[in-house]
Amino acid sequence: MAARETVFTLDDAAMLTALVEHAGRRRDSDDEGARADVFGRVRAPAAALNSIVEYEDVATAARSRVTLAHPSDADVARGRISVLSPVGRALLGRRIGHVAEVTLPSGDVRSLAIIAIHENG
Repeated sequence: MAARETVFTLDDAAMLTALVEHAGRRRDSDDEGARADVFGRVRAPAAALNSIVEYEDVATAARSRVTLAHPSDADVARGRISVLSPVGRALLGRRIGHVAEVTLPSGDVRSLAIIAIHENG
């Protein structure tokens, strides 16, 4: 069995489950939640809903700072990305020092190194 890479808080797991159910999609082995460990509290800071995450593209050294938002609150122009977007899914549950792999809609694969995580509010 492969090690699970994603860690969700209970609140994030409940929100993501509700979103999937609302969308009418059934849960199968390809769902991120099927590969995630769920904890009530995470020991080290981990990217969660409403976290501000700073990351660096490993290939280009370009740095970005985004807030992981509920899909209805996403606003890319304001740096608020949906937790269901490819980058949002890649960052969710990761900790400082992790490198998250993300496949962009273009098909390009990027490695994103987590630099900092801040709680928002």
